Amino acid sequence: MSCVSLAPPIWRSVSLRIYAFAIAGRRPRLPTHTPKSSRQSPKAPTALEQAHQLLLAQTEAITALQRQVAARPIHHSSVPEKCDVGTSTAAFRSWRHSVEYWLVLNGFAPAGAVLHIRLLCSPNLQRSLDARYSTQQWEALSIQEAVEAVGRMAFQATNQTADWCKFFSAVQGSSESICEYFMRSTQLAAD
Repeated sequence: MSCVSLAPPIWRSVSLRIYAFAIAGRRPRLPTHTPKSSRQSPKAPTALEQAHQLLLAQTEAITALQRQVAARPIHHSSVPEKCDVGTSTAAFRSWRHSVEYWLVLNGFAPAGAVLHIRLLCSPNLQRSLDARYSTQQWEALSIQEAVEAVGRMAFQATNQTADWCKFFSAVQGSSESICEYFMRSTQLAAD
């Protein structure tokens, strides 16, 4: 009587090959295809794969933002005038507000803003700042500190008594309108 195997034909052939290799003393070669029933279905991504995908997405987003920032034009038409040595208090206050608004409009990072503040000074004032601050010291300043440093260098030295005298002795000129006189008096009071 012959022996009938109930195993599928592929398993019988694999078993016979392994047995033949074992007798011959060689290592058997495993089959290259697997039956459909033992194939694994696609798995959900692991936590490491998800983290990798998230990191790639964030890197792409950062790169896109950097391209947008690099492509952002600087508003040259609204660049404040340069601050100079000997400016009045009122003129400096106006310059300061203009610079702060301009920096916000252009979206400069603090390090870039400090560099632009220096560039918005006249060459004489830049030389004064260079004599007081090294490059590393200037770049380490915050925006507020940089503007205050410009103010300390730019303000004209005045005598308070002379300023009071100039304010109280101001008179309206013969060809000056009341509006012009009022503006000039207001400027004297602000200084």
